Amino acid sequence: MVVIPDRTDATHVVVICGDEELARTSLAKFKLTPRSASSASKKSAHGLRAIQRFLIRIAHLCEHAVTLRHLDRWRRRFHRDVLRAHDAQLVAHRFEDETPSHAVINNAPMKKMLLLLLLAAQTLFAQSRPVHTFSIVARDPETGQIGVAVQSHWFAVGQIVPWAEAGVGAVATQSFVDPSYGKLGLDLLRAGKSAPDAMRALLAGDASCEVRQVAFLDTSGNVATFTGNNDIIAAGGIAGGATAPAADVKCGTAGGHLMLGRDFAVQANLMANDRIWPAMAKAYAEANGDLADRILAALDAAQSAGGDIRGKQSAALIIVNAKSTGRAWQDRLFDLRVDDNPTPLAELRRLVALQRAYNHMNAGDLAVEHKDQEGALREYSAAEQIAAATPGVPPSRFAEMLYWHAAALVNMGRVDESLPIFAKAFALEPSWRELTPRLPKAGLLPDDAKTIERIMGVK
Repeated sequence: MVVIPDRTDATHVVVICGDEELARTSLAKFKLTPRSASSASKKSAHGLRAIQRFLIRIAHLCEHAVTLRHLDRWRRRFHRDVLRAHDAQLVAHRFEDETPSHAVINNAPMKKMLLLLLLAAQTLFAQSRPVHTFSIVARDPETGQIGVAVQSHWFAVGQIVPWAEAGVGAVATQSFVDPSYGKLGLDLLRAGKSAPDAMRALLAGDASCEVRQVAFLDTSGNVATFTGNNDIIAAGGIAGGATAPAADVKCGTAGGHLMLGRDFAVQANLMANDRIWPAMAKAYAEANGDLADRILAALDAAQSAGGDIRGKQSAALIIVNAKSTGRAWQDRLFDLRVDDNPTPLAELRRLVALQRAYNHMNAGDLAVEHKDQEGALREYSAAEQIAAATPGVPPSRFAEMLYWHAAALVNMGRVDESLPIFAKAFALEPSWRELTPRLPKAGLLPDDAKTIERIMGVK
């Protein structure tokens, strides 16, 4: 392992696995020099996050690279909180002006070195917010889709609890939440760690793990759920298909319990009673429908069993595809948040239904773009049917679905069929009538004055 000092600052070093030539080649691959790599570190948590991103990027070229800042200041806490947890040793060097161009450290395995240093940054700069809640992470074994959902008596819970990425996995981080579990958890899963291994790694570096509650799910269906021993009761979790009871985990000051399983995990804290998470697991396992339906069933079961002892306020749901296309806007099937509502689960259900309708609308627009009028008609009709069956859909939303359904009929030469549908749309939202003459120029309706006049004249 090569340690390349930054000549501009004796307390900055870059540690690269392999020999010196490989180290410099690896840095050059990303247009980084020893100085530029270390200069990513500023006197802020933001600088440390930049270092963590650097680690993940370079890990694919050689075993792992790390950047340490202010080595002397970190050394004591680094040894106490991280190295002891992994029974590892690190020889720390302070480089002065007379230090040679490189020094060699022969102990500490390369992979463990990366993990330990990532965890050191996490431990020093973890943020805690009291987001007590119930949540679920789940994978559909047939489609491979992955989801995470949550409800809480806390404002905008969707900002920090649920994390998911297509082709990577999902994370729920709650209780006295450390949001870095989401970012670093997905980073470790993306780098090839299993859900249990990624969770154990982050717990080992968390000096306050006893107040965390976290669930990880990977694309293979491996799931891990952890409940800290100091989470506010009632608190607990269940991993789907678990073949062993929860195991004790020694971390932080009081540790917690970790359960491993397959395809889903439910967890809750600060609940009205200890029936909440068993009710969630049962409801999810027995529910029919797609992944969104089953996840919503689990959340409803939690609330029906008593829910959060404080009440309810916000909810969120994310579902992503099994594999990444590299286009995040296509990979996320659902990305919904209810930030402040007296009945967040009811509102989340309404949004899920609307999202289904708009998924069809988007498909219809794409069909129009490709001059596939039959496909557009099919998709717009499906959207209209979902919206019609969903309570609480505003008239303007329904009017738009009706309007594009009618427009698809016109473009197929079925004007007579379209007119009653146009009439319904205009009655719900008169502005659509005003919009109609603008569409021929955009190619969205025929450039035929008589046809436009017929549409405009419907009552």
